[in-house]
Amino acid sequence: MLKYKQLNFVACGLQSAYVSENAPEALVTLMAKHYHRLKPVKDYQEIDDVLFKFSLNLPDEQIPLVIDKLHVTLDGIMKPVTSGFGFIDLIIPGLHNKANGISRLLKRWDLSPQNVVAIGDSGNGAEMLKMARYSFAMDNAAENIK
Repeated sequence: MLKYKQLNFVACGLQSAYVSENAPEALVTLMAKHYHRLKPVKDYQEIDDVLFKFSLNLPDEQIPLVIDKLHVTLDGIMKPVTSGFGFIDLIIPGLHNKANGISRLLKRWDLSPQNVVAIGDSGNGAEMLKMARYSFAMDNAAENIK
């Protein structure tokens, strides 16, 4: 990703989320709403954190092609999923997704997926929608989610 200078992304870690200090101000403002500990960095390679997700920002029309290329390039190391509004999230398969988070809560509360209702609209909720007893896609959901 670092060789594509025009690609804007956020690297998410245990301590913080990181964005290039050269990222467009509109992206930084938007990401600050989602990542409350967002830090600008001069060089991503200097980050001393455990990174577990990358959020890529692209024009909507490029997303299907980029998703396909990422599936091939990453070969299961990370999973690209759409997250809406011009973003692709690269997540750790089976670990960093909404279904995993809900599963952890169900275990803590001694409940089963039969007790879950899920509502989603993009690829980052696909696993959650599959695991819930009742799942609903928004009217504006991606076709593969409907």
